[in-house]
Amino acid sequence: MMMTALLSVASAWAGSDYQRGYDEGYRRGYDRGYEEGRRRGMQMNEGSRWQDDRRPTYLISVMQAEYGDGNRQCDATDVLAERANGQLSVSIKVSNDLCGDPAPGIRKVLNVIYLCGNERRSATAHENRSVLLYCGR
Repeated sequence: MMMTALLSVASAWAGSDYQRGYDEGYRRGYDRGYEEGRRRGMQMNEGSRWQDDRRPTYLISVMQAEYGDGNRQCDATDVLAERANGQLSVSIKVSNDLCGDPAPGIRKVLNVIYLCGNERRSATAHENRSVLLYCGR
């Protein structure tokens, strides 16, 4: 009888160590799997950034930017893309520094078309002002 009780206690003690090791291993495996799935999901949603509430906030992708007076203009797409792509929001001063002065002595305007995820947006600002490109919620 005493031997049975001793074996029962030893078995319970060994079982609890086994269970604890199993639980820790299971938890580590779960955490690794979760992080791997999260990383792959982020790669699949390239061009977006997940906020803490797990809803995607898309990032700016400039499609076209023209600076001028309507008759004479220059292509500012590359400059704006360099400054804005991959950002959540950005404010850019509109000036001849974007792509030169296509219409000397005439007030110019910048027209930008950009994407936030799949949503097409546009922004406009006059010379010596700032244009805001924003992809927030």
